Amino acid sequence: MKERPVNKSQLAIKFHSILEQCLSELHEDDALAGLEYQTCRIRFDHPQFFSASRNHVLRTMTPSEAMVTLMRLDNAAQEQSREAAFNDRLVLSSCMTQIGLRYVSRMFMSGTCATDFNSKLDQKKISEQWAEESWRLFQWEHFRPSDEKEFNISRWKQEDAWAPFYNKHDSTQTTGYHMSLKHSIHSLLENDLPNVWLHLSASRSSLIEDFNTSLRPKVQNRELCSLALKACTLNELEDLGLVCSTKMSPDAWLGKYCSNSSIFSNLSNLNMQFDELESSMAAHEVFLKVLYKKFGDNPCDHIGSTLTKHLWGVCRLARDSKKPNVALSALKRLRGFFKVESECSTLTLKYNLEEAKITQLFGNTSTSVQFCKEIITRLAAMEPLKRTNDENILLIQTQLQCAEWLTDYSIESNAIILDDLLKPAAHGAWMLYDKDKVKPSLVASSNYALGSFAANLYDSVQKRVNSHAWKLLGDAARGRQRQLEELKETVKMKRKSKSVDYRVSEYEYITLEKEVLMDSKERESVENSVEQYLELAIESFGRALSTSSCSFHDTKHVFQFISLWFRNCSNDSDINDIVSGWLLKIPSYHFVPLIYQIFSRVDMSIDPARNSFQSVLQNLVCNICIEHPYHGIIQLIALANGNNVVRSKKEDMFTANVQKVEAVKKILQRIRNSGSLFVAELVDSYNILVDSYISLAMLPTDKFVQKGMQKNIHFSNIREISKHLQLPRCLRSRSQYMPCILTKPPKVQADANYGNGDTDPIGSERIQSFESSFSLTDSGIHRPKIVVCRGSCGGSFKQLVKGDDDIRQDAVMQQVFSSMNVFLKNEKKEALGGRDLRLITYRCVPLSPATGVLEWVENTIPIGTYLTTSATGAHDRYYPGEWGNSLCRLHMQCSPPSQKRASFDEVCRHYSPSFRFFFLENFSTPQLWHHARMIYTRSCAVSSMVGHILGRLQYCSLVSDQLSASFVLHLFIDRFFLNRHR
Repeated sequence: MKERPVNKSQLAIKFHSILEQCLSELHEDDALAGLEYQTCRIRFDHPQFFSASRNHVLRTMTPSEAMVTLMRLDNAAQEQSREAAFNDRLVLSSCMTQIGLRYVSRMFMSGTCATDFNSKLDQKKISEQWAEESWRLFQWEHFRPSDEKEFNISRWKQEDAWAPFYNKHDSTQTTGYHMSLKHSIHSLLENDLPNVWLHLSASRSSLIEDFNTSLRPKVQNRELCSLALKACTLNELEDLGLVCSTKMSPDAWLGKYCSNSSIFSNLSNLNMQFDELESSMAAHEVFLKVLYKKFGDNPCDHIGSTLTKHLWGVCRLARDSKKPNVALSALKRLRGFFKVESECSTLTLKYNLEEAKITQLFGNTSTSVQFCKEIITRLAAMEPLKRTNDENILLIQTQLQCAEWLTDYSIESNAIILDDLLKPAAHGAWMLYDKDKVKPSLVASSNYALGSFAANLYDSVQKRVNSHAWKLLGDAARGRQRQLEELKETVKMKRKSKSVDYRVSEYEYITLEKEVLMDSKERESVENSVEQYLELAIESFGRALSTSSCSFHDTKHVFQFISLWFRNCSNDSDINDIVSGWLLKIPSYHFVPLIYQIFSRVDMSIDPARNSFQSVLQNLVCNICIEHPYHGIIQLIALANGNNVVRSKKEDMFTANVQKVEAVKKILQRIRNSGSLFVAELVDSYNILVDSYISLAMLPTDKFVQKGMQKNIHFSNIREISKHLQLPRCLRSRSQYMPCILTKPPKVQADANYGNGDTDPIGSERIQSFESSFSLTDSGIHRPKIVVCRGSCGGSFKQLVKGDDDIRQDAVMQQVFSSMNVFLKNEKKEALGGRDLRLITYRCVPLSPATGVLEWVENTIPIGTYLTTSATGAHDRYYPGEWGNSLCRLHMQCSPPSQKRASFDEVCRHYSPSFRFFFLENFSTPQLWHHARMIYTRSCAVSSMVGHILGRLQYCSLVSDQLSASFVLHLFIDRFFLNRHR
């Protein structure tokens, strides 16, 4: 028979449908968006096959996106002659829930989803969705402990008759998690404890079944967190049953599940989607209300205050996740539970501030600002001495929030924001802290806001003052001044000669004099404001850093503080005096992340202003090294080796700064003298260790390569290095005060407690020994050496010792990448769409301008090695007989410029891509394969974004992690620094 012609469009449409369903089940929102973009052309030619648009709900979908999807599905349902498909109805219900229409969603399910179950899976889906909405209704029950009657559960049971699964329940089907949870809550309210345990057992069985379904090697942390959180919810309900049976006290239950250390008080730290977090928080709220009904006295008792605190937490989490409908619902429940009679009470104003924040999320910023101004007016009208601490805190919080919105949307002038909001807020917070030592975090946040605002004003005004336009205006002002003097002489002459137009000239002179005076005052005010804003910013940052605790949010403000200081250190000695005063109060751990930038400024100078700066800077360097020796000393020693490039092949490329080296050596001696015995001995230990590393790094490797000795080269056979400088022997004479592993520094401790040399610092190990042999790398221009360092806790750390190579720039770039990871990690999950974005980094420790030690990244393979290695490379294994890598390169090099495109096309025909086999070989199951590809593409995306922002980065070696498929970058950094100066 003659084969029917294949319609490629129909095949593409079928493939699109299958792929969309797979990606929907995997919850890959990014891939779904990309699929929609890639199929634009097919939809353009065949719109009839895509009339329903999406048939799923993205987990990261905003209420507005859910509304659009809802309208599209509604239009599609209107076009169809039959009822919408069952899955479409589920999506309609989910969209209504996303935009906050939970009651409408329940009614819709009961009316339209009661029939046409395609399978038991469909039935379970609708039953679980219905059950969750059903038990959530208890959130709106304001249980009053004063009520004499027990809670009437009958009306809730009557609603089960409306359930879409009521008449179709299959006794052989396992009850789902939410269905069992609903029945457990019902039984608990009826004091039917045997049924509580029965339904809890069914709910746990359902959870174990879900866990077995998703169980596989290397399961995603997010899935484990979701299942673990549901298990915690069931444990919480079980213990609540024990409380109701008097086997556990209410206070014990509250202490276990509502303390600051409990999981329900730290949900925002979990790597989970908001919907999953909010569902557990809703269950926690229901349990608290049941407890309050049975054992509470009033909203101000222990149970009532805990419930109130929880509802405030729901509001805050929902706002942070950009879910204003959920936040508004929680606020309404809070107001219903804790009713306030007075409209001017602090709690009422607090409710109003929360409502203002929610209103702003809905897009009505002007109304939110008016809310804040009204709150500020009412609180400011009270006598300052009669305001309570709570009222003062609320006033400061409102001023800061109002200033943030006014700044973001440019609603008011900078002067109003600064003088009426930020300065009073910072002053009020400091007075509150100075008086009662309360809310140091409020002092930090208010001064951070003031400092950032003042720093932005300083940058903009300084840019204006230094601009060409400002210079032209200055020239014009001086010209008008000369014109004024000439006109003054003219008026004098006409007055003496009693000229007829004397009055006219005098009027012109008076007018011009006023204009010149106004211009000079304005210019003087603008130029003076530069210094005022600078001092205000530094003062504000200093006050904030001196009172704040260690947190991520401090890091960016430390950057600003140091940047402002360094940019103005030689212009005005007053700035150095101001900074010096604050450095005495600011804990030194704040500056550890900026050690490279701070230490590199050390120098010796005869200029008085520079001497003032160097004095303050060197005091800071000493403090850092004495309080955080494992982080600071190694950097100082590297700077002291600034002229240690004698044996380097690139000796001519390095210009030693003799004054810097001398200054650093004096600082090291000062640290020995003023620091503790532990610090002084540690300096000597690090000096010995660094000298040994440098000796190995500069060891010539030609004779080893010629003899084929690249592995297991024993140190005892090396004659070029003195025995006391060989790594395995260099620290044998030192029984204590051993250095830490260079490539694994300890965590920065705010209290500067690193064990004083007696114990290992937290997060690291001290050096115990080195293996007696080393190896050479298989490739590399200078053939770096591979050594293994053993830690005091038994850890084994592989290190790459490089010589004739400047890795100082690599270290700075790794610092940039680490900072980028911190920012991405602490960015709101919803802002990143729930994506786990990060770069794999490794430690780079420069020891001199030409040597350094790098952390060996385990379980990685260069992409080039995987693809192009002769005989074993993926391309040769999967495409034998095709052109090789060298032939393709030669073909491109030999082709004339006019034929480059044709040559490239020819190469593509003879060289097939083969990197996709990396994922098939290393990740055996479909889930792992897909997950690995997503990790790889996202890590590539982050590296591309960083490269785009910083400048072009030339990739020297792209390395892929064989365990996680993450993307590790090793770069030619010179291109970055070259482009920065173009």
